[in-house]
Amino acid sequence: MTILAVYREPFGFEPQVYRLPEGETLVQMARRVRGLPQDFDRRGAICVNGRPVPREMWGRVRPRPGVVPVEVTFHATPMGGGD
Repeated sequence: MTILAVYREPFGFEPQVYRLPEGETLVQMARRVRGLPQDFDRRGAICVNGRPVPREMWGRVRPRPGVVPVEVTFHATPMGGGD
């Protein structure tokens, strides 16, 4: 079985959709997602079926599909900038 993973870059229009293998941790899944900011591990968020997973658990959580399909979403908050 596969896990559906989705990431849309801040201000982007098209989400990137991945089908990732079952059994990987959220950290391993994040490494497969292209376009995540370099500091994602410090300021990003990962949700499983819409619920945020605490950052300290990312290396331990391994989503497994069951009766309910599993969707993992990656969220990167845009940083402010400018003059």
